[in-house]
Formats: sequence, structure tokens, C-alpha cells
Amino acid sequence: MGTHSGQSTGLEARLSPVLCIGTHLQKLCLPVALCEESAITLHARRQHKFFLFRYILDNPRVVKGRSVLDLGSGCGATAIAAVMSGASQVLANDIDPIAGMAMILNCELNHLNPFPITIKNIINSEASNWDLIVLGDMFYDEQLADGLHHWLRKHIRIQQTEVLIGDPGRHQFLSHSIHSQLHKVIEYSLPEYTRQENNGLTSSIVWSYQPSNSLESC
Repeated sequence: MGTHSGQSTGLEARLSPVLCIGTHLQKLCLPVALCEESAITLHARRQHKFFLFRYILDNPRVVKGRSVLDLGSGCGATAIAAVMSGASQVLANDIDPIAGMAMILNCELNHLNPFPITIKNIINSEASNWDLIVLGDMFYDEQLADGLHHWLRKHIRIQQTEVLIGDPGRHQFLSHSIHSQLHKVIEYSLPEYTRQENNGLTSSIVWSYQPSNSLESC
């Protein structure tokens, strides 16, 4: 467990710049290659997904040889990091069809064969056999947070899935009951130029979700 600054470690430089479509399709961002930060516009919510991408690149053992579901994938940066770090299987999920188009483009830009993509809401679906589920900053709505809580816990209980969550500490997240069942993995400081669009939030944390009641009925 530790704290890192939001500056490039050099690992990002081996990736080509990619397009990232924000949730509301209002901005383009380049979260995969941060070599020229002044040229990058980051969508606030996807900034926290980027740190999952960075964590995986820094720690490839987390995904190597494992099956990975990238939930709310957006531009596919975390899924790309999982593929490049040796994951045995990767599925990227988002409800936005344009995000799916961006993922395919980003694979091409990074000289990767496109990984499977599903464009639909899979929350509340049956638990599938994933070794790892990753998601970033999706606890911005109480109803969505409740649905995620139960769906993720079901995967942990039935499939023993590991869950990693990237989140900046929004009120809806900190006040939700899931927060007491999280363990901090690492904390990254947000670059100064992104703090304003993140409403003053200064860091993003990668959490491991380890519900104490995972063996109980969901």
C-alpha cells in the first residue's frame, strides 16, 4: 500500500496514444500515453479508471494468466493494459456503443488484436467465472452503487472473483456500506490540472473489495 504522484513512470511510453470517449461523449481524452500531459484533456470520471490501467502496468502479476472483466471500460485502456500484461482472457464492457468503437480503434493503435467487447448493461446478470473484475468511479449514483455492491459480492461468493475498484472518494462512495469492506491497495495523487474538474478531489485510490460476508447469501 502506498501513494504515488500522477506523473508518468515511463511504462506508459510504450503505449501509443489512444482516444478515450467520456461517458457523455463530450470530450476526447488520451489517458494511455501521458508523455505530454499538456496536450491531454482528461474526462474527470475516466481519470480514475486510468489509474487502474497504470496499476496493472506497474503490477502485471495482478492479471498475468488470469481472466479479466473490465466493467464500464470506456476507451478500453484498462483492458489494453490487461492484454499487454499477459491476461489469458479479457472482456471489455460498456453500455455506450461509441465506447466500443473507441476500444477497437485503440487496439489498432496499440497493435493489438481487438479483445471481445459487450455493449450492454450486465449488472445484475448471473455471476460469470472471472478471476478479476476491474471498474473505475462507478459509484456516483446510489442506485447504481447498490446494484454494483450486490452484483460484485455475488461474483466473489460464487466464483471467488477478485475485484479492484478505482475511485476518487466521492461522497456516494464513501457513505455507501461497501466502503467498510474495501482495502486500500495504492493511492495516486491527481495532477494539479485535473483537480478542479474533479471538484477539488486530490487523489484516486485503487481498492480491493473484500466483503466479510461474501460467503453468505447475496
